Amino acid sequence: MASLLKPINLKRKRNNINKGFLIVILIGTLILVDGYRIKLKKQSMSFVDVDTSAAANISYGETPINIKINSLGIDLEVREAKMRDGWWELSDKFALHQPNTAFPGQRGNTIIYAHNDSDLFGPLIKKSKNGQEIEITLKQGTVLKYKIAEIKEVNRTNGSDIKNSTNEVLTLYTCTGIFDSKRLIVKAYPVNRYLSNY
Repeated sequence: MASLLKPINLKRKRNNINKGFLIVILIGTLILVDGYRIKLKKQSMSFVDVDTSAAANISYGETPINIKINSLGIDLEVREAKMRDGWWELSDKFALHQPNTAFPGQRGNTIIYAHNDSDLFGPLIKKSKNGQEIEITLKQGTVLKYKIAEIKEVNRTNGSDIKNSTNEVLTLYTCTGIFDSKRLIVKAYPVNRYLSNY
């Protein structure tokens, strides 16, 4: 009887070793994929091969300090972004104004971006709709209102939506797609405001 049980026990041991080996491989793969995802996330907000250095030659104006989209539950502090190692910096807590773009309330393309986390710009991905209102608060307390007019997903090599504009436009963007390989672009235009420089 003991001799019959021995092969069965050996078979079970081999199966357990095989299962353990597969679990180790799976965990290792997940760690590598997550590490790659984090590396991408650190660099992913920038568009590839797009020169934005001449997007706007604006050195004056009020910086945005807050963005609010009540219908999406977004209410975030906005800070000025800085370039680090050739990439626009990212934050896990704030939205960022790309400083080589227009200031809100001026003619040109104002670009504000953030991670796609649920407490940042994540709600833009599935819940944004044309007509939703965006409020931008400036440093001196002025509140500017915009309405969403265009929502689209583009490849990270397509930087046409972050180029300067002859009209006042607010562009929000965040990452989307597999491994953050795409960009969600949300364009909004001013509500009840006339700019003399149109």
